[in-house]
Amino acid sequence: MSAAWIAQLDLLIRSRTPILWIRQQEEERLVRLLQQVAQGLEQRPLLRWDFVAGLQGLPNHAGAAARQPLAALDSLDLLPSGNPGLLLLLDFHRFVDDSAICRRLRNLASGTARVFQLLNTTGGTQTGVWFNYVMLPGEVATLNLTPGLRSFTSDIAGNILGNVLAGSNLAAWRLQPGTNTVSFFADNASVEASLFWPIRNWSGDAEQ
Repeated sequence: MSAAWIAQLDLLIRSRTPILWIRQQEEERLVRLLQQVAQGLEQRPLLRWDFVAGLQGLPNHAGAAARQPLAALDSLDLLPSGNPGLLLLLDFHRFVDDSAICRRLRNLASGTARVFQLLNTTGGTQTGVWFNYVMLPGEVATLNLTPGLRSFTSDIAGNILGNVLAGSNLAAWRLQPGTNTVSFFADNASVEASLFWPIRNWSGDAEQ
């Protein structure tokens, strides 16, 4: 597989795409590829499941969920809290016609929310930050626009600044004096957004 294909897979995973379906006849080659990608993602664990051998890659749980494809979907829950990982399900297309498995896959995907943009259109001009990031339930992502301290971090995934898209102007995005018109777009109404800013200048009149 080309370096461009590896980079695309890395981007999809970093943007938190919850489920990927990969068609590949060379099974071991795919495993090596995903191991390489996982290592580049802050050494995320890579779990592997097949119908006969069950779960592999997680100490104390070798062979779990063997011959139980529905239970295999819960394997990521065995990871320590706050430690995301990748789960490779081999030959899983054979089981997706099962109604329970289909429903579980939908639930896994629908619990997420993709965030797209943060816009300030005050004064008829538009300053935007654009994203390609999928948030998990309960996740908190913080965008810090303080000069010299600019960052985009997640309480689950750590540094996610790479999910800010080209064309975003972090340096120019700021609140203007007076009333501002700010909008935030996501594909799930459960996402909440808040703005916090320091008061840098005070003025007042004093009488003697």
